[in-house]
Amino acid sequence: GVTKVMTERFGNMGDLWEHAALCASFAYHLAGLLGQRDLADAAHVGGLLHDIGKIILFETHPDLAKGINEYSSKQGMGGNLFERLAMGASHARIGALVAQRWNFPEEICATIEYHHRPLLAPEEHRQVCDLVHLALSASGAGDGLLGFEGDGRRTTTRLLDGEFPKYRALLPSESATVAS
Repeated sequence: GVTKVMTERFGNMGDLWEHAALCASFAYHLAGLLGQRDLADAAHVGGLLHDIGKIILFETHPDLAKGINEYSSKQGMGGNLFERLAMGASHARIGALVAQRWNFPEEICATIEYHHRPLLAPEEHRQVCDLVHLALSASGAGDGLLGFEGDGRRTTTRLLDGEFPKYRALLPSESATVAS
């Protein structure tokens, strides 16, 4: 299937697939928990596709993408900064541009582009971007930091060490089990 093709082409992409599925599930359920059921489907699709730019980078520039991943892991930092320095754009921006080219809905394009920086999202799409951003942190992605960047400021909160586990328990058991 798709996983076999992706693994043959890009190496072990299982972690990316698992991450996308977990983020999508968390975003969908968070929308419901937070009373935003009207955003649940968009949050789910946005969570599933938020890292499409990474797949594009691995397809078009595999050595560069691998180098950025290795270097950012070694530095203990996310790859967005290094992507922008090396290529002039992050995987989020690249993914959004391709999604626009493919005529994806604006809401999904915004979610792909702003999943790391939801405060920079257009106002009409900010809520779904916030949901996906929160789902990234809730799913255990990265270092457990939830950061909001925009208007010349950055705020970061370590959710997974504080109160967030009680919210994680509200999610369906299969999602909570995968996240543990």
